Amino acid sequence: MQRIPKYIIRNLILLLFIATVVVVTQSTTRPADAKPQESVNKYLKFEDDVSGMVLEYHSTMNDLFNERIAALNAEKDGDTLIALVQAPPRNDKGVRECIGKEGKPNLSTYCLAEAGMVQFFQFRQGLEAARAQLEFKAADKFERIQQDIRREERVQEERGSDAPVGFGPDLFYAQSVLNDIGIALQRIETEIDIAEKTLDQSLLAYNEFQMALPLHRKYREIIKSLENYRDEVASIRDEITLYPFKFTNVSTTRCQ
Repeated sequence: MQRIPKYIIRNLILLLFIATVVVVTQSTTRPADAKPQESVNKYLKFEDDVSGMVLEYHSTMNDLFNERIAALNAEKDGDTLIALVQAPPRNDKGVRECIGKEGKPNLSTYCLAEAGMVQFFQFRQGLEAARAQLEFKAADKFERIQQDIRREERVQEERGSDAPVGFGPDLFYAQSVLNDIGIALQRIETEIDIAEKTLDQSLLAYNEFQMALPLHRKYREIIKSLENYRDEVASIRDEITLYPFKFTNVSTTRCQ
């Protein structure tokens, strides 16, 4: 057990207090501009497991986009494809309802953005809940540290001002826990920003894919036609080679 004088303990109190203030204040709360969702928020089950929550969110978004892209590729009829990628019209209440046609989902960028925003808002809500839990843990841990230090100070006062004070590893462990919480809080803000930018870029890429897909298919048709033309020309050339190109025992090569 390490022995330290009283003035070091007092300085340590100030150091831990500053560290805790940094942990709590560096995380800013975004405005709650998300609309309340009726579906169950699956991200709340992760509590303060930020890594698990991030993995679940990006896996969900990956599946969401891949399903729409696969549906676009599977639709072979050009007219149906054009109809499916159109944003739905507004109803009498001025609201667009993402309802597909003939049992097929609406594949417009608008409807994909709507589904993606539901996941993003729920993900952000889950991270905000994790932030609250981590901040509570930080405050609780700091309070316990203060109690331990006050107890050690009372022991020192009973022994006399010059008496050494017992100082175990618990305080160092608590400081390590506070540092880990601070890192997790900073990551929450970073992950929210990454998720927002990733969603924007993914929607832009999906919209470009929608526009490029019909053109790509048309190019494939043209290439196929050119290949067929090439094969036909080759077959004609093979037939022409069967005819003689030199005529023997003739007096002239001119047509009479």
